[in-house]
Amino acid sequence: MFRPVRSVPALPALVLTALCAPAAAAASQAPSIDPIPVQFGAEGAGFSLQVAGHDSDGDLLYYSAMGLPDGLIIDQMTGIIYGCPAAPGDSTIVVMASDGRLSAAAEFTLHVAAAPTMVEALVTFAPQINVEGDRVDLDVQMLWTQSRVDSPGRLDRPPVGVFSMENLPPGIRFTRKIGRIHGHIDQGAAKGTPYVVIVTMTEGSRVFTETFDWTVLNRR
Repeated sequence: MFRPVRSVPALPALVLTALCAPAAAAASQAPSIDPIPVQFGAEGAGFSLQVAGHDSDGDLLYYSAMGLPDGLIIDQMTGIIYGCPAAPGDSTIVVMASDGRLSAAAEFTLHVAAAPTMVEALVTFAPQINVEGDRVDLDVQMLWTQSRVDSPGRLDRPPVGVFSMENLPPGIRFTRKIGRIHGHIDQGAAKGTPYVVIVTMTEGSRVFTETFDWTVLNRR
């Protein structure tokens, strides 16, 4: 004996769509970066700054930066800016954190001070008088600051800075690394006398200059 089969009423299309459609993915959130206050560094000194980025989705962040001064770089995985600034000055730096789709940016100022100098001044040369053919051996002397010695004083052949010299009498040479003036004055050098000699020493971004007169006499 057969029993009649009841027909099932059709579900509305809207209900079927709701039942079969996958759940909508949650919208991805953009990363964020903590504000960075003004930073301070010194020329030639080590500098380090942690850029703090956050991603509420737990995505891995990659860091980059624009406007970094020479000597500084950013680690793209950790967000650490590090290195030794090569020169003094102010820089406006923009750092970015990206999850590969969305990104965030933050701006800050870095002030780099000039490296502290150990040199207070060049010791002025007295006017020099020599005769053609004389052998000369002189050293540029410097007055050091308190940071170099317990009390400032004159020290020969300092181990810092780069020296240059202009308008030396013919035959006289100059050693840039230690500030030594040496040689034999050429015959005939008296024709160009007096020589106004310019001594320059550069230490970092600082330049020290002194001048002195050098008279060369004929040898009789």
